[in-house]
Amino acid sequence: MRLLTGIILLFLLLPVEEVYSQSVRYLIEDGEQKDVPDAWQNDQALITQWYAAKGYLSARVTFSEDSLFVEKGCRYSLNMENRSENDEWSAISKPEWYAENNIESFFGNIITRLKDQGFLFATTTVDSILIDDDHCTVDLFWSVNKSDQVWVKSFRVNGLNDEENNYLNKRSRLRDSTVVNRYVLNSLRNDLIRTEWFLRVSAPSVFKVEDRYLILVEAEKHPSADFEGLIGYVPSPEGEGQIVGDIDLNIRNAFTLGNRIGFNFQRIRPETSELDISLSQDWISDIPISLTSNFYFYQNDTTYQARNLRLGAAYEIYPGFHLTGDIDLQNTTAGDEDQLLNEPDGSKQTALLGFRISTLDNTEVPTRGSLIELSFGRAFKDIENDSLGTIRQSVLKSTLRKFIPVNARNILALSAYGFILDADNYTLHDLIRFGGANSLRGYSEQQFRASLMLWSDLEYRYLTDPYSYLFLFGSFGGYNRPKLINENDNSFVQKDYLYSFGFGLSYRTAIGRIKFSYAISPQDAISNGKIHIGIRTAL
Repeated sequence: MRLLTGIILLFLLLPVEEVYSQSVRYLIEDGEQKDVPDAWQNDQALITQWYAAKGYLSARVTFSEDSLFVEKGCRYSLNMENRSENDEWSAISKPEWYAENNIESFFGNIITRLKDQGFLFATTTVDSILIDDDHCTVDLFWSVNKSDQVWVKSFRVNGLNDEENNYLNKRSRLRDSTVVNRYVLNSLRNDLIRTEWFLRVSAPSVFKVEDRYLILVEAEKHPSADFEGLIGYVPSPEGEGQIVGDIDLNIRNAFTLGNRIGFNFQRIRPETSELDISLSQDWISDIPISLTSNFYFYQNDTTYQARNLRLGAAYEIYPGFHLTGDIDLQNTTAGDEDQLLNEPDGSKQTALLGFRISTLDNTEVPTRGSLIELSFGRAFKDIENDSLGTIRQSVLKSTLRKFIPVNARNILALSAYGFILDADNYTLHDLIRFGGANSLRGYSEQQFRASLMLWSDLEYRYLTDPYSYLFLFGSFGGYNRPKLINENDNSFVQKDYLYSFGFGLSYRTAIGRIKFSYAISPQDAISNGKIHIGIRTAL
């Protein structure tokens, strides 16, 4: 009978006559030839540990030339006795046989339950082990030290000032006197990610400072201002391509915490451009409501221009889940009387209700999670000098993005986008515009207009580091362009299916994020694809 105390080193439990380091070709176990595990090829010391870990503590190992002979002997049964004051763990099934993984799993279940109750620093201790070789039994005596139950009132993000930390505490679901467990810590990390303040958020850590506990989070904050420029080359069959692109500027926390100013200008074609200026504020006082206002201007070459004023609101049910509402006021003006047939003078009012759900693990380079956006609304359009009266329209918009990690470096990114506009009559500006670097890649910027559109994208990403990746993609979709109110027949009606494919990279450097893509559609030769190059940098 052997008595051991403290931490058990399994290779000490098994008597070994010699240890060899040469290759083993044959394993004879209790007279039967077995396959030799790869891990044994160059280190027979692992064999003794392996059998001991399985519970064969009296196994005999001998070596002859290139063969290893093992007599396993009996498998040791296990009796576990808790020496703690209270045995709260009787409901947890105890292992019947001595095995390293069985014991680790048993103690792991205990620690997990304690941590779920807020005992984050709980430990288990093996006090002693009594081995009876005559009866092939192991008696293991153990105890639990719960330590303190962890309660916290707040958390702190390292590198932020007191005002910023107070604001984030207000927005989180962490409340006064919260018992901390793994669910609370994981929820806190997700809450911080979905504020869109940070490029990266590490797992929160708990520390004891004097007589209280503190949650500390390491995170990389978004810059206060960033600039993104994208330039593209669109080839033409005649060999004369066009230069297109857009400029995006964002300023965060400019006036108050949670405030954001956005400026976006896009050159779609030489005479077609759009401008979008936005102002938003997250959380009004202590109410989880965000307000947004946008001014949008669109110049469609010389035919017409449109101006939109949008007011939006979002109510946060919990971080990552928002109910949304928008009111959009639009006015269109034709270039001259000859252009009234393209887009007549008029006005339009649209109201939308919807929701947004995000479980993405990173706002810059997601590796898992989903984003779902859905909105439905009604629009009322009046055309000047028209006898049809008010045109009533119904609109449905949807976005779905899903990131699936195949392993640590390989990610599948799936997306689907839908738009439905239902009305008795349509004008050109009513239709959604799509195609180009920011939507269906491989086609010209806003090449298509549709009342019905659905397309999806499958992208394979290979992460070169946590912030950069190479990608291959394929896209497929379809659309319907209806007859417009000013058209006499169906000559311009279009129904078609589209597809494209390509490759590119998104690489984070010291000066910012560099983007490159090469996309091809069926209308282009492989050597004549659409090229886009961009950079996003902090200001």
